Amino acid sequence: MVHVIATVELAPGTREKFLSEFRKIIPEVRAEAGCIEYGPAVDAKTDIPIQFRLGADKVVVIEKWESEDALKAHAAAPHMKAYGEKNKDLIAGRVLHVVKPVSRAGSRAAPALVPRFRSSRYIAATSDTNFGSKGALATI
Repeated sequence: MVHVIATVELAPGTREKFLSEFRKIIPEVRAEAGCIEYGPAVDAKTDIPIQFRLGADKVVVIEKWESEDALKAHAAAPHMKAYGEKNKDLIAGRVLHVVKPVSRAGSRAAPALVPRFRSSRYIAATSDTNFGSKGALATI
């Protein structure tokens, strides 16, 4: 499995237009072979002092793919090329991080996320959470 964290820098003042266009391709992308998760995110309003704010002209796209090959196929998909061409004037730049999950020595691989009641919330069953309780359920 690979995770992608893509930070998209937008032309000033175009975030809502970008998100409107982005939402149109989400169903096609989620239907692609190997797509586990795909969606945009923006700053959460919190009082967490160490939070790094993206600002009004950035969007983070969070993706999970079954394999690097599935990610490469996504990047080459005709609908993604058409989307990129149509929206190129909205995008000032991109930073793409492709990472893989790791586990602590001796523990199982990172837990898989599964939908709960077809909502946007996910639940992960873990054998050992960061909080040290065995067999806990963690809502993410």
